This record gives sequence, C-alpha cells and structure tokens, in this order.
Amino acid sequence: GHYEVPLTHPGRDRERGRLWRITPPGGVENLAMPGDVAGLVRELGSGNLTRRTLALNELCDVSGAAAVAPLKAALATPANALQKANALWALSRLDGLAPATLIAAMKDADALVRTHALRLARDWCAAQSEPAKNAALATARAALNDPDAIAARCAAEVLGASPSPENFRPLLALLRRAPADDDHLIHATRIALRDQLRAPKISAGLSLDGLSADDLRPLLDIMLAVPGEETALLRFALFEKVEVPADLLAKQLPSLAKNLPADRLDALTALARRRLSTDLDAQAAVLQSVLDALAQRSTAPGDALRAWGGEVATALFAAKENSTGWTATNLDGTPTAQPMWAVQERACADGQTAQLISSFPHGETRTGVLRSAAFALDGTLRFYLCGHDGEPPKPAGKKNFVRLCDAADNRVLRETAPPRNDTAQRIEWALEEFKGRTGYLEITDGDAGPAYAWLALGRFKPELPALVFADRANGPSHKILAADLARTLKLTALAPPLTAYFAERKNDGISRAAAARALIALYGEDIAKPAFLAPFAAALASADEPDALREKLATALGEIKSPSVCQRVADALPTASAKLQQAFATALSANRCGTLVLITAIEAGKASTAVLRDKATVDRLLATAAEDERARLRELLKKLPPANTAADQLIATRRAAFDPAKANAARGAEIFTRNCAVCHAIDGQGAAIGPQLDGIGGRGPDRLLEDLLDPSRNVDRAFRLLVVTKRDGSVVSGVFRREEGAQLVLADLAAQEIPIAKTDIAERRETETSLMPPTFGETLPAAELSDLLAYLLSKRVNQ
Repeated sequence: GHYEVPLTHPGRDRERGRLWRITPPGGVENLAMPGDVAGLVRELGSGNLTRRTLALNELCDVSGAAAVAPLKAALATPANALQKANALWALSRLDGLAPATLIAAMKDADALVRTHALRLARDWCAAQSEPAKNAALATARAALNDPDAIAARCAAEVLGASPSPENFRPLLALLRRAPADDDHLIHATRIALRDQLRAPKISAGLSLDGLSADDLRPLLDIMLAVPGEETALLRFALFEKVEVPADLLAKQLPSLAKNLPADRLDALTALARRRLSTDLDAQAAVLQSVLDALAQRSTAPGDALRAWGGEVATALFAAKENSTGWTATNLDGTPTAQPMWAVQERACADGQTAQLISSFPHGETRTGVLRSAAFALDGTLRFYLCGHDGEPPKPAGKKNFVRLCDAADNRVLRETAPPRNDTAQRIEWALEEFKGRTGYLEITDGDAGPAYAWLALGRFKPELPALVFADRANGPSHKILAADLARTLKLTALAPPLTAYFAERKNDGISRAAAARALIALYGEDIAKPAFLAPFAAALASADEPDALREKLATALGEIKSPSVCQRVADALPTASAKLQQAFATALSANRCGTLVLITAIEAGKASTAVLRDKATVDRLLATAAEDERARLRELLKKLPPANTAADQLIATRRAAFDPAKANAARGAEIFTRNCAVCHAIDGQGAAIGPQLDGIGGRGPDRLLEDLLDPSRNVDRAFRLLVVTKRDGSVVSGVFRREEGAQLVLADLAAQEIPIAKTDIAERRETETSLMPPTFGETLPAAELSDLLAYLLSKRVNQ
C-alpha cells in the first residue's frame, strides 16, 4: 500500500497498489494438493494459520466422507495439539464427531485442545440427544475449574447456551473467584448467568437464601438485565427477608416496579417506604417507577401510594438542592440565575471515558464559579482535567482554571489550567505539606467566548464525599420532582408552596415551569377563573421572564380546553419573538379552542403568518379545526410564499457561504453535541429519537443542507410525525417510540417521552412531517452552520 500518502489525501492513488511475495530462508515446503487427503490431514498441524485453515476447508468442502476415517486416525495419534483441535472441527463439520470423542477432548491434557473442544460443544449440544447433551454439560461444569482462563471462559459460554438449574451455582462460584483484571472471563460468566436467569423455569425454581453479600451484589446487578416476573419475584422475596445495603436496594427497586405483578406493588411501596426512609432521592426514584408501572397498566394509584407520595413531595420541596456541598456563583460571587455546570461524558488520556463536571453542556458563553464543600488535606489529590482557555494557537486567556484553596483564609494552595485538549489529562497535586488543614476545590470558567471556552474535570482520587457532584441538569431537581408528584397524585396540600415558588422570579425558570404545570393540573377547571389564571398569563406575556419558562407555560396552558385560557396564550403572541410565537402556535394547535384563537390572531395580525411555515403546526390545526376554520386556514396559507421558496433561498445562501477550507469540523462536533445529539447519534454518541447518522457525510453538502434547513423535505417513514387525536379533542404529536402495555409512547422534540393511554385515542395519523425543527437557519449563525456541515461531511462510511 502507498502509506507514504495519508488515506484522506486527495492525491492518493486509489487504483494501483504493490504486491509483495515473502519467502522464508530455504524456500517454501510443498503444500498438500487437493485430493491428497493424507497430506491435507497432515497440514491441520501446520504452524501456519492460513495453511491449516485452507486444508480444513478442503477436507470438509471437497473430500467429504472420504476424510472421516483419516481424521479419526489423526485424532487418535495426533502430531500436535493444533492437528488434534482442527481434526475435531473437521469431524464436527462432517457429522463424524462422536459424543465420547468430544467429551474426552474437553478433558484433554492440552489447554488448546480443551479450549477448541469447549467451543465446539457450545453449539454441538443443541443437536444431541439428552444423555449426550447432559454428559457434555456436566463436563463443561467441571471445566469451569480449568486452570486455563480461556478454557474456563469457553466452559461458561457452553453453559450459557444451554441453561439448566445445575449450571447456576457453579457459574456463580466462577464469578466469585474470577481475577478482577480478567474482564473477558468476568463478562462471559455474567452473560452465562444472565442467560440462566432468562429461562422462566430456572428463575422460578431458584432461591437466593444463604448467599453471601459478595455473591448477592453482582448477581442482583445481573438480574437488572433480566426482565420478567420470575426474577422480580425472586429478588423481592429476598429483600423482604434480608437486610441488603440501602444503595443496593435503591438500585433494584425501580426495576422491580416495572416487572412485579400488579398485586405486589403495594408491598413494594411498603418495603421502599420502610427501608429507604433516610434516602429521599431513592424514595423519589422508586415512587416514580411505581407510578410509571401503574400508568402502563392503566391502574390508578391507591391511598397508601398517595400518602407516601405526599410525604416524599413535601420533603423534596423543602430539601436543599445541592446536598453534596457544591456551590455555583457568578464570577462576582452573586447567585446564578441559570444552570452553568452539568455532568458530561468525556474521553480520558488513559483510554477510559468518565462522567466529568463540565461547563460545556449549557453553552460555552456562560461563565461562573463552582466551589466544593471543605475536605481534609492529606497525601495526594488526583483528577482528570480537559478543556480550553481561548482559541488555539493564540496564547491562553488565563480565564479558566482549577484551584485548591485553604478553607480558613481562602489562600490559593494549588492551581492548574485546562490542558487545551478535549481529552482529559491526569493531574496530581501533592498535599502532604498541608496535612491537618482543610480546603475546597474551586472551578472557574471566566471565558465568555463562543468556542474553546470550557473546562471539565472529575475522577477524583481519593473519592471524597465533598467532591461528589449531583447533576441536577441531567436529572430533575427536587423542586421539579415534587411538582411532578403533586401533579400526578393531585396533592392539593402542596398548592400554597408551589404558588409561592412560582411567584419568586429569582428561582430557576424550568423549576418554576414545573410548579406552574402542577398548579394548572391541581386547579382543574378553576384555572379558567381570572384569579387563578392571572399570574400565569402575566408571566406568559412578560418579556422579562425567561423564554424557557414562557414556552413551557404556553404548552401547559395549551392543554386546557378552555376558550378563555387559550385566549390568554394568544394575547401573549404580539410580545413574543418569532421563536416563541412558533412555540405558542404549537401549544395552541393542541385543541380546538386553541386552533380557533390562533387562526383569529393570525388573521388580525397579532401573530405572523410565518408560524404556518411549520408543517407540524399546520397538520395539528387541520386535525382540530372545524370545516369553516379549515377554509380560513387555507386562505391564510395562500398568503404564504411557495412552501419551499424561503427554504430554497436560505439553502442557496448557506451553500454559497460554505468554504470547506475555513470551516472547522472540531467546532462542528461541539455544535452537534449541543444542538443535535438530543435526537441523533454518531459513532454511538447521542440519542436515538431520530435517524442515527453514521456515514451521513456521503450525502454531500447540498443534500445535507436540505436536511438541516428544510427537514420535512425528505423524511424517512420511520421518523415521520405521528398526530394523535384524543377522545377529549386534544391533539398530541411526536415520533412513534413504542407500544407499552396499555400505552402508546411518542417522543417530542426535546427527546421527552409522551405516554398516551390507548383508551384515550380517537385517531392516529401519520404525516410526512419531520420532528426536527426547521429553525437551524435562524438559530445557528452561518459560521456555526458551516462548522456543523464540515463535521457531518467528515462522517463517511469509508473515511
């Protein structure tokens, strides 16, 4: 090959290559010729893999039955272990392998022969009589104790393929004694145990009584990968009798809620309430899992569950969010008004990936400081750090750094800057000289630039409690959890604190939106009364409120089938930006009341006709409108320019502006992570709401720009928008995810799942509309769109 020229070089010769012939000293000995069975059998012992493989295939595919007797003779007096192992494979392919011969080979003195015999036995057992199969499985169980780790792993794979109650305890014993650094043996044994548990007859007959804590923890972890009532009942019976560690129980209970029979959910609730009384987050997770399980079965929560939910929601609402001691502030020390820090998975220099505290996910332009709780200083502190401090190759801006400060006088004891690398590098600070003192970690992102302005760190050693970061950006906050519980369980007692929380504008906008949604549900039909509606309508119309809050308020109010409520949403349209107008229009199109006021508002000039360029909104309006309203809508649509004219102009403009020499694919990868990964995946990173995009670069720049700027132009049927009209007249739209029990589950633009009870569905209609918003031309500057395009073009199948 022409390795002097990089594979990606445009001048690389892609039509010619070099052929090499390598001859050992003394030349090449003569190979056995086709038809020479004795010679081919001899070649099975060759030290050259290619030669013995060619000989094996020639014997099996050409010589056939004539090779059986010579193979058996070679097996009786083999030249070496290679010949014996390959003779076993050849006889197996020619149906000439006797059970006794294979079982004897599984016990052979040579580890290579034992390994190949066990690999053969994995699929061979399925075609044998019960006596032969049982004899082979008994031999495989004995082989779990083989001193050769590969042979033991192959034995585990044999048992995994043939589940039996007798396999369970020997496999568990192998898992217990497997060396901690033998990942292959551990993984194969875990898979084999999982496959035993997947067989309902085996799970139903097992007992976990008498197992040690060292056995239970890995076994229960495996059971999380085994759905079904049998393993759920098995685990639940154990938890009711044995006091397992709280962290282990908390991890198991959500899975049990999804798999236990409905008549055991009350008992599960009682168990969780009793055993997790000191772990509020774990209680909330289990409670939500039980509620989800009930919703899938169309079962209403009982009084005991409502009572527990009230206790948990009240405690969540009163709890401090940052229970681990981290404090986020602006650069000047004032409290932050919006989230700045989150957990993000990043690659590390040692080849691992890790969840790191990062300032990247919420946008590189944000700045702030994150401080840990105090901890004792001693020995060393190690962690991994990545990120940037200004655009390379310019000098570092000295705005981003990590410091260790003295808790007594705030003096800086250690400081390091991000390595200007996306891959986290290992940092180690010696702290012996500070023994006996306490300190805290301070992470500063002071760079407000749009790129190369972030840092991330984690994997702290030692694993100090003060450095555990609870990421409320990756999971709902306590206030959001409390509000959602209040809404689901109709906890009217929480209405006063929710009202007070919503009214306080310094609180986080997303949490306030959750409080508003809960209150709207609690008010029920009373929400249409001016006294109840007024604070929400005021926030909706206020340009001083965060856009995220206003958008979520509109969505919540749009679900209310009340002309007065929908009118208040429409009243906020004149003060909303184009992006917000589109969100308000989407919310109003969810029911007939909203459809009427939206059409009227557009006719009156209070909302732009541009909102009708969103085909998804038009589809929803057509689904809810009466015939006369459809006629009015058609008149409005006539006033729009041709459907693709604006998109075609934008595509042409962006195509002319795209210069591959100036675009930056590395920045484009970051833009993809921020804007696209919530729905799409590349190289296994991202979500699976929309199509996965491996190899997308093969489409070329013109088609890619069409997909980015006019996504509904070409929509794969698997990802078209599904419009569901409910029996109460409301409309829900999203991408089909799955049917789960009594529910249909859709996914919306934010990758949030929308469960709909099938009994509530009046009509479901597939459209030719993409869930992807047609707003990238407005939300992404031309330079960022070029960077994103460069990144996507770099992702080709054969790059």
